[in-house]
Amino acid sequence: MVTDRQLESTAESDLVPYQRGVSLGQVAKGALARFLPGTLITMIGAATFLDISIAGNVFAAVGGFIGIAGTLTAGFGLGLFGLRRWLYPDAKLDGRRSFVAGLISPLTLFIAATGGRGWTIALLPLLLVVVGVILALGMYFAWLTPTPEDMRGDEFERDPAKQITEVAGHAS
Repeated sequence: MVTDRQLESTAESDLVPYQRGVSLGQVAKGALARFLPGTLITMIGAATFLDISIAGNVFAAVGGFIGIAGTLTAGFGLGLFGLRRWLYPDAKLDGRRSFVAGLISPLTLFIAATGGRGWTIALLPLLLVVVGVILALGMYFAWLTPTPEDMRGDEFERDPAKQITEVAGHAS
């Protein structure tokens, strides 16, 4: 916990500005180290729970899982890459939100695939990418909102002490 004394002794140059933008490393870590494992866990869990038999076709099943999870991850990474310029650092792309998005991605894919009419096997990769992008937008849209300082107009002074002296000067 920060005390008043610590705040008073903090120089303005010690403060980190709260600016938009996250690094490519965070985007990559969020997609590859958080989203991809979450997707694979759900897919393997669903295959086990639904008792999907892969006997004799283990290589095809593993390849299918990796292909689907990889394409979903590519879409999620593409969505994060598109948002990275406008996201604030506290979005924490490499945190639990990306993992949760990965966990729900197979269910989202299932809903999108069964809800659409006329999906062909040729459009499946496009559907996978679009679902990944939508999950990225859905999980991180809240970190696109401007800060209260950015929402205020220029007519408001940012220095409270200066505001008080100006108001006191107008009152007399």
